[in-house]
Amino acid sequence: MNSVAFPDLRTTDLIVDAIYESDRNSTTVGSEPLAPLTGTGNQGGFRFSGSIAMPELVVLYTTMSEADWPDAIDEENGLFYYYGDNRRPGFELHDRRSGRGGNQILRNVFEWTHGDASERARVPPFLIFSKGESRRDAVFRGLAVPGAAHLDAGSDLVATWKSIEGQRFQN
Repeated sequence: MNSVAFPDLRTTDLIVDAIYESDRNSTTVGSEPLAPLTGTGNQGGFRFSGSIAMPELVVLYTTMSEADWPDAIDEENGLFYYYGDNRRPGFELHDRRSGRGGNQILRNVFEWTHGDASERARVPPFLIFSKGESRRDAVFRGLAVPGAAHLDAGSDLVATWKSIEGQRFQN
C-alpha cells in the first residue's frame, strides 16, 4: 500500500487507498494530514475551501466506525453513504452550531445537482478520506459526485431521525 510522509503532503498526488501520514513529531491537531494535503480545515467530518454558500472543494472525513452513523463505501457499485454532522439532540438539522455547516453544504449541493446546467456547474469536487490505522493518518478513498443514477431528487439526500436519551433530532 502506498504511503505519503507528512513533509511530502503539499506536493503529492492523490492515490486511491494511499495512506497520508500525520506528522510523527507532533500529537496536536496540527499534525493531521488533510489540511496541508487539501488546503481545507483540520477538524471535523466536513472540511472545505471557499464558503458554505459556495464551496470550492469539500473533504469528507469519516472514521467508518460509528455504530449510530454507519458511513459506508460500496466499492463494487461505487457508492458512498455518509451521515451528516448533526449528531446530537438540541440542534435543528442545518444549525451550524451542531457541526461545521456540512448539512448546509449537502442541502445546497444536492439542490444544484438536480438543477439546470449552470447550477450543476456549481457542484464542487468531494474528496473522501477515512481514518487510518495509526495516529491521525488518513486514507484517500476516492472522488465522490453527489447523487446516484438510480436515485431521484427525493431519494438521494435523506434526513434520518435518531433519539438520544428521549430527545429526537434529525441528521
